[in-house]
Amino acid sequence: MHGIRPPRSILSAPILSRTGVGALIAVLALGVSSCGSSEPDERSLPDLLLTSDMLPAQFTPAPMMIGDLVGANRRALEGARSLEFSPRQCAPTADAEFNPHVTEDNSALVVGRSDDGRVSELISTVPYDVDADRRASLGPCATVTAVAKGGGIVDGSRIVTTARELPAVRDDAVTQSFLVRTQSITTFVDGGRRGRTMLKATLLVQRPDRDPITVQLIVSGDSSAIDEGAGAPPAPVSDDEFSDLVREAVARASR
Repeated sequence: MHGIRPPRSILSAPILSRTGVGALIAVLALGVSSCGSSEPDERSLPDLLLTSDMLPAQFTPAPMMIGDLVGANRRALEGARSLEFSPRQCAPTADAEFNPHVTEDNSALVVGRSDDGRVSELISTVPYDVDADRRASLGPCATVTAVAKGGGIVDGSRIVTTARELPAVRDDAVTQSFLVRTQSITTFVDGGRRGRTMLKATLLVQRPDRDPITVQLIVSGDSSAIDEGAGAPPAPVSDDEFSDLVREAVARASR
């Protein structure tokens, strides 16, 4: 592999929403919203997740605790502070509001790993600001450049992320839906390049006689070395396969 490889903690940090952080601050899945949350239902939330046999065939379960996820997201958000975003308004905001309120009592998580990527589903009674995520990913934020300014071996690295919205999932139980595909290319100061593609869905799903819950599903390819001029490697699943998986997640979460 050519190019300076950033510290493992940066490449493997999981679930940040603004995909402009791209390969430098990798994402698996969390989102952002208001600080409130409905009454936790910890006994039933894990039952609303996709089961391991419902994950795409190439993924096997990879145990991860909510506390580990929250900590990794916190470190990734801290790392994002050393990035200079252009346009400025496209820096991540929603996750910073959401992450501190996610706990073992109000959320459930399933994670899978394959040879070339990861999948994760988070369900939480903490509401997520879907509109904020959409604003940070589309329009003037459809192409975002982030430059590392924090010193160290990644200082000066440049991440360019492009985002394209996928068709929303329509269902009577879905009150808000945002699906997006992002591709991030990181160029290091020595000219080395790495790419990553991610598919992410964030939805608010209505359960019978309960407040809506947040469902966030992410399928992300691993960050891979790429040649000059090459695009990011494809995601581990196609757009259509991802949409089918999201629909299965909605069917389970809305029970």
